[in-house]
Amino acid sequence: MLTNPLHEQDPKARLMAGMGSNILFEFAAGNDDKEPSSGIIDMYARMVVTAPSTRLGFANSEGRGLSMAHNCQKYGVMVELTEAAPSVLFVVLWRLTDNLELAGWTGTALALCVVLAQSHQKIHPHPIVLGINTHLIIITPLIVGLYQLNFHGMASLIESNSFWGVLVTIFVVGCALTLWSSRGFLGFDGPKTDASQRGSLILLCGSAAAIFWAASQGSQGFVAVGLPITGLFLLRRFLLSKTPVPSALD
Repeated sequence: MLTNPLHEQDPKARLMAGMGSNILFEFAAGNDDKEPSSGIIDMYARMVVTAPSTRLGFANSEGRGLSMAHNCQKYGVMVELTEAAPSVLFVVLWRLTDNLELAGWTGTALALCVVLAQSHQKIHPHPIVLGINTHLIIITPLIVGLYQLNFHGMASLIESNSFWGVLVTIFVVGCALTLWSSRGFLGFDGPKTDASQRGSLILLCGSAAAIFWAASQGSQGFVAVGLPITGLFLLRRFLLSKTPVPSALD
């Protein structure tokens, strides 16, 4: 069975890639939605990731175990940086142009590309980053659509809370993964066990606590949103390290 190389990579490299994706996002709240063609999805997927059928092909040669581990580490960092790209681009565009709607639609399009490419290539997304990218895909079309339909009060309310609303989206995505995905919100590679399910539930509790924390802060800075998102990444990493992998004899 193929395992996700993200769990085999250097902890420092993984932490760097994972935390970068959240901390940068915390300065943003808009998003977009634009459907790319399948050709663009294929091209994007091949540029960013290796197909699951070939990514571990070099493991068949003797004496290349170290090379495989090294390549898995590089692959894992590349996947996580790619997942973080929509939120990074959103923040950069927002800061450079001061055009929140342009940044939002650009982030939506790229987030949609990433999610579709991962689905097409059967790449397991990082569950927390999946929540962030889902927020990017939804929020700008929702706000713009409500304004276009003259629901200005509702649109303004959502817009004013969209910054920490990403935590709500992460929680909702986490609930869906816990209920319907064998990997759960924890993103555990292997058969679903009581331990992995418990880890997903603990992470959900942490996600709910993050929402209350952000809502109570009354601000839109790193402490209100960035800190709890970073905490969720660290909590997931800790829970994964404490979740045993069932042996073939179990």
